[in-house]
Amino acid sequence: MDFKSDGEDKVSACIATTLWDSLDKLSMVDQGRTVKCIRKIMKDPTLTGLHVEPLHVKCKNIFSAKVNDDIRVIFQKRPEGNMYLYAGHHKPAYDWAERHTLEVHPETNSLQIVHLPEKSAIGQELNDRHEKHKADNKPIRGAIFADLEVADLLRAGVPQSWINPLLAAQTEEELMEMLDNLPQEAAERLLSFYTGEKDALKPKEPRKERAKEVNPVETEDAKRRFYVVKSEPELENFLNSSWAKWLAFLHPTQQKIVDRKYKGPVKVTGGAGTGKTVVAMHRAKKLADKLIKEKEQGKILFTTYSRTLAQNLGKSLKLLCTEDE
Repeated sequence: MDFKSDGEDKVSACIATTLWDSLDKLSMVDQGRTVKCIRKIMKDPTLTGLHVEPLHVKCKNIFSAKVNDDIRVIFQKRPEGNMYLYAGHHKPAYDWAERHTLEVHPETNSLQIVHLPEKSAIGQELNDRHEKHKADNKPIRGAIFADLEVADLLRAGVPQSWINPLLAAQTEEELMEMLDNLPQEAAERLLSFYTGEKDALKPKEPRKERAKEVNPVETEDAKRRFYVVKSEPELENFLNSSWAKWLAFLHPTQQKIVDRKYKGPVKVTGGAGTGKTVVAMHRAKKLADKLIKEKEQGKILFTTYSRTLAQNLGKSLKLLCTEDE
C-alpha cells in the first residue's frame, strides 16, 4: 500500500482521526510535546536520538515512540510515509495498539482501523454465540440480521472479523454496542438499514473504485479517518495548526450534508461518534458566511440540550469561524 497519489510528490505522512481524538484527551502541555515528537519522527526517518520500539501486536510494523516518561505515540512505520494512529499515556496507548489493526477491506478497497472483536467484550460474546449455534447446527432465534447474507455485510464495509458477531446480534442494545466498535461507514449503513432504509447496505460502486486502482487511504470511506499530508509546506501547516481545529475536519459524506441546499427542516441521524455535531457546526458557519456575503442582517441560532455542551460548542465555533462569522 502506497501513500502516493497518481504518481505525484512523495507523501510525508498519513494522520488518522484516532490520533486527533486521543490528542484531545491530553493536556495542552502534553499535546505540544507529542506534536514535537511527531515532527521529529517525520523529519528524520532514521529516528536518530528517538526512543522507538516495535510492538508485538497483530498489526504489522507498529511502533511506539517515547514522548516522555509517560506519553507514547503509536504509529505504523512505512518506507513511503508513516501512519500516525494514537497518542496517550503509556498503558492506554499500548492497550489501543493491542486492540486494533489496519486492514484494506476486500469489498470497498478502503483502509480501515478495525477494533478486534476478540478484544471487545461484545464482540467476543456474540462470536461465541455464533460459534455455539453453528456447532449445534441451529439458527439463532431473533437474530436482527437473520435475512442478510455475508455478502450484504461486506458490501456495507463491515470488517470480515465482525460479520459473525453481527449475525448473532439479537437485541438493539447489542447492535448499538457493536456499532461503536465498527468503522464509521459500516456503522452508519447498518444503522440506516436497521431503521428502515433497505438500500443502505449498498455503497457507491466499490468495485469501480477498485478497478481504477484508487489508493486505499484515498477512497471516500477512508477519507473519513485519514488525512494524507503530501508536501513539506502542508506538513508544517498541519503541525503548526490547532489540533482542535483539525478535529473539525469533514470527510466527503459530511461535506455533502453541509453544502446541500434544503427546502425545509432537515433531520440528520447517526450513531455515537459519527460527526453530527461537527456537521452542525460547519452548517452554522456556512449559513453565517452566506449572510455576510449577501450583506443580510440576522443571526444563526445554534441550540443544544445542556449548558456545558453549549459552552464547549462556543469554544469550538470560535476556532472554526472568523470574527465576522
